[in-house]
Amino acid sequence: MTLTPPKPAAPSANRPLAKPTWLWPTLLLVLGCGSSLLYTCTVPLVGLGVTAGLTLPRSLALRVVGTIWLANQVLGYTLHNYPRTADSFLWGLILGLGAAAVTLAATGTARHRGPLSRRWALTAAWVTVAGFCIYEGIILLASLALGGLESFTPAIVGGLFLTNTLWAGGLLGLHALLASKLQR
Repeated sequence: MTLTPPKPAAPSANRPLAKPTWLWPTLLLVLGCGSSLLYTCTVPLVGLGVTAGLTLPRSLALRVVGTIWLANQVLGYTLHNYPRTADSFLWGLILGLGAAAVTLAATGTARHRGPLSRRWALTAAWVTVAGFCIYEGIILLASLALGGLESFTPAIVGGLFLTNTLWAGGLLGLHALLASKLQR
């Protein structure tokens, strides 16, 4: 009888990169906070929330996305000169609530996650679409009370969907690449 060493497990999509464990959350923070310099009030919180939710434990994912949201608010009110009005602060809180809801929805799919595969990619795709619907639904409900329904044009919503989908796909692809390289 010949003993063969066990095959290494496929990289898991639902846990941070094995070594060092700080690498992936830090990279998400840097990229997410950096996105606040590129975008003003359209930071890809859905793409970031989906990515964090699918690749980090729930509490860490919420902390990462919350920090990105907070950095966006600080940069918005200092660098981008957001108006300092009650409505503006309220909209900021609504965006934070939406980002947290997306992150929670993504982490809620933990039982469906496993080795990186087509099934995992399909899960990531539907979580991105569902997350976008949740986020935009929260904004739509807030718009009914605060105004702003004019922002729900096909061109604007489609552009936001494309941006968030590209961010989610790119970040999840980067995670898969790093996971495969670091777990060898």
